[in-house]
Amino acid sequence: MKNVNLKVVLSGYIKYWYLAVLTVIICAGIFAYNGYSKATKEISDEKKEEIAEYEKALADYDEAIENVVQLRAEGEAQIKEQQEYNDNSIYMKLNPNDYAVASLQYTVVPEEGTDIGRVLSAYVQYINTGSFYTGIASMTQVQGLTEAYLKELGWVGTNGNILIVTIMMPDDEGANAVLKSAKMAIGSRHDAIAIVQGGFELELLEESVYHSSSLDMLNRQMGAVNNLKGYLNAAADYETKEVNTRASKDSYIEKNEPENMEPGNPRKELVKGGILGAVIGFVISFAIAVLLYIMSDKLKSYEDMLFANIAVIARRRKGKFVKDTGVTKEELAIMAKSRGVETDGVLLYPVGDISGMKEAADELEKSCELVSSDSLTQVADKGNAILLVWCGHTTYGQIEEARRVLEQLKVDVWGCVVVE
Repeated sequence: MKNVNLKVVLSGYIKYWYLAVLTVIICAGIFAYNGYSKATKEISDEKKEEIAEYEKALADYDEAIENVVQLRAEGEAQIKEQQEYNDNSIYMKLNPNDYAVASLQYTVVPEEGTDIGRVLSAYVQYINTGSFYTGIASMTQVQGLTEAYLKELGWVGTNGNILIVTIMMPDDEGANAVLKSAKMAIGSRHDAIAIVQGGFELELLEESVYHSSSLDMLNRQMGAVNNLKGYLNAAADYETKEVNTRASKDSYIEKNEPENMEPGNPRKELVKGGILGAVIGFVISFAIAVLLYIMSDKLKSYEDMLFANIAVIARRRKGKFVKDTGVTKEELAIMAKSRGVETDGVLLYPVGDISGMKEAADELEKSCELVSSDSLTQVADKGNAILLVWCGHTTYGQIEEARRVLEQLKVDVWGCVVVE
């Protein structure tokens, strides 16, 4: 009939709170001392050597990871740059087997005292390093045409007193547009060069747009595509290497991290140990309370009788019946009538030690003429009984035995009176 009633357990736990507090204090003290001892323990030379070796290994891992991360970042920058070039460069859009070329040829006619070579060199320098391509890009309405991508499309050279300029484009329309802009840019540079190098005339010998093909162009374009593939593969390798290196570091830490690498903060460890010990002390003391409750065979509370399906007619605590639970003569008469017997047809039957229940029995006999008797013969003659039990003294075994015997004697048990 026994059930674990946490309310009863908690009640008992609170009743003996001083033992629980003592357990908590002892555990807190033990754990606090242990934490403080570890925090103040001096590290041996052998331990220091082990820690130094461990920290060096971690530093090597960190350096390797940093190097891989840097290489990966550089690789990603290369990928971005190469991808941008491959996507936007006009050169990459040229058909190596058929592309348009805008061609200009000028002859330099010097005045007396003017050096033709210096004039041609000034034009070559202007085209290669000056604002030549910037001017063309701004004057030519071709999508994606910028100075950066235009430079690789142009070429300038000399032959005697002849200046030759060529610019490659994907089609005739673009080549004609660039041709017009190039003529304007070269013509506008005449005066600036003449001031420095001396007077000369720049005569246009030929302007044309023709088509050409180039195996070298195909190789360069394929080289750009392969470069991007190489950068992507390298980036994937770096990513794998970084992941593997980090995993190796974590595995090394898990397997080789020394215990107590450095002394902790004594105050912090003292407090932490004390809190942990207090929690463990509480758990232990409560577990003991539950264990004692389970191991004890004595009645703990009136609720245990309810769990056993025995009605609690009255409860007496600290020498008094609990309010609204005492039995009056009228209530006893009603219960008797409902069962078809006379009021004197029921006896109060004490279960177990009667000494602590005598006052309750006497009071019930005085207030409602409920006579008590521990004689089974008398109880059997009446055929009706109300059990009288004492918490902390009457055992579950005694209650079960009383129920069994009364059942055999065909005695109707109306309920019980519980002395707490």
